[in-house]
Amino acid sequence: RCWCLYGRGGSSPLLGTKTSRNRNRNTFLLNGLASQTLCGFSFEFDGSGRSTLQSKLPLKRVHHPDLNAKKKETYNFQKVAARLGEYGYNCILLSDDWLGADFLAHHNNAKDIFRVQLKGRFTLDKKYSGKDLYIAFFHGERCFVYPHDIVVARVEAEGRIMTSRSWAKLGSYTWPSIPKWAFAILEEYEIPS
Repeated sequence: RCWCLYGRGGSSPLLGTKTSRNRNRNTFLLNGLASQTLCGFSFEFDGSGRSTLQSKLPLKRVHHPDLNAKKKETYNFQKVAARLGEYGYNCILLSDDWLGADFLAHHNNAKDIFRVQLKGRFTLDKKYSGKDLYIAFFHGERCFVYPHDIVVARVEAEGRIMTSRSWAKLGSYTWPSIPKWAFAILEEYEIPS
C-alpha cells in the first residue's frame, strides 16, 4: 500500500507525523521505517529518527548505450508509448513476450488492439511471420511501427533479401542503418512527433 504524501497535512499511518514543511521537502517522523525508499521517493536520514522526503523528482538523462538489454527495451518502450499516446493509444508493457509481442497498443476507440515487438533497428524475421505482429523501432528520433508480414512481402517482392545467406539460412535480416529503398517502404509507417 502506498499513501499519498502530498495531502493537506497531518500524518501518514506509514510514515508518521509530519513535523515540518518547506517549499521543496516534506519531513516526517518515522515509525520504524527501515527502508530508504518508499514508492519511488528517496529519504535522507539524519540519525535522529527523522527523514526528509525529497518532493522534487531527481532528473538525470540516461545515456542509452550504457543501459543493459532489459533497460534499453524499457527505455524504447517508453519512447514508443509516448509517441503512440499522442494518437490515442494506451500501451501496456508485457512482462514477457506474448505471441511474439513486447507490448500491446490499445486505441481509445475501444476496437483496435495491436501486438507490437520492440526492436533496436529495422528488422525482418521469419519467426514473427503469421503472428499479426507490428515491429516498432527508432531510427534517430524517427519512430516507425510497421506490420511485419506486409513489409516482409514488399521487401521480398523487390528481391532485396531473398538471396542473402542471413535470410535463406537464418530467416532473419536487420539493417543497422535504413537503406534508401527501405525508406520508401517504411515512410507510411512513421509515427510523426
